[in-house]
Amino acid sequence: MDAQAKRLLQQKTIEAIKAPDSDRPLRPTSLLAAAGAIVEQGGATSGNFKHAGIPKTHGGSKPGGGHSRIGVKPGASKEAISKKVGEHRFVESRKRARAAEKQAKKPSQGAQDDVGDALDTGSLPRRGKGQAVRETIEAIDQVHTDGNLDQSVAVELENLGSDDGIYRHFGAFTTNIGVSEHTITPRLTAAHEIGHMLDHKGLTGRKSDGTFASQNTRGRSAELTELMGTIDGSKAVDSIAKTKGKTVKRRIKGQMITLRASDALVDYMLDPTEKFARAYSQYIAVKSKNPGMLKELREQRKRDSGGRFKHQTQWSNQDFKPIETVFDKLFEAEGWSR
Repeated sequence: MDAQAKRLLQQKTIEAIKAPDSDRPLRPTSLLAAAGAIVEQGGATSGNFKHAGIPKTHGGSKPGGGHSRIGVKPGASKEAISKKVGEHRFVESRKRARAAEKQAKKPSQGAQDDVGDALDTGSLPRRGKGQAVRETIEAIDQVHTDGNLDQSVAVELENLGSDDGIYRHFGAFTTNIGVSEHTITPRLTAAHEIGHMLDHKGLTGRKSDGTFASQNTRGRSAELTELMGTIDGSKAVDSIAKTKGKTVKRRIKGQMITLRASDALVDYMLDPTEKFARAYSQYIAVKSKNPGMLKELREQRKRDSGGRFKHQTQWSNQDFKPIETVFDKLFEAEGWSR
């Protein structure tokens, strides 16, 4: 690793520890993931350390260089090293050929990547909520592409307490997407957090300092501005805005108690990034017609209707139709439409 890369890694790691853009501390594994994304060329402590390595390649296991990468023990003969180098290069060339063949089979718009290509789902179980998240990603890929996101983001099941999901990032760098092990809406939650990722890393108007496109009122596209205006004009968002300062009386343990809506929660739900993510999750459910997502959407509407303050976190079919139309326009303008 050269001096510049080392300084960048140190700076990003310190920023992540001191002031992550999340109310939850980063786990050591997240910091390691961040380091791995920044350090692409290995270094003295990996692959080539004290070994000849493979000529004209860097050390480390990514992209690959030293004896530990190709399975040659220290002290091996030149003939053994030469043989392993040849085998390694043959395997790598086959991988590149298969990747090129896979890319060539994509449709003409295939220069665009599936959203799933930007997500690392390796830790998700293939059952229960893990499988529900996987199915959500497949549903997203049926609806739109994402351009070419420049980072692979891990999607993991976690114990998030009372939170359904979380999108962790510092600046323009994403550490991971977490979906609660206990959420009753794993599909809508996964789509919601992936919506944050697209708002943060994909849409026109995002900024290099980590500003989300939906927040950038001066720099976002005309289509995104229209979308946010349509969302703001919906009955669902109006019901949330009217909740601020609202009180209700409830009998608790024989006593009448006055409950007041949380102003902080209302402000959070009216934040542009949250409005975009909630609308995006419903858009994917409606456009993909995924049965599991549509069921979660119906159940969430019922819970909203039966809640203390009757505000709607998701939209009725009629209320959402104009939002769906402008989402179509946005993805067409971004070149993401299927």
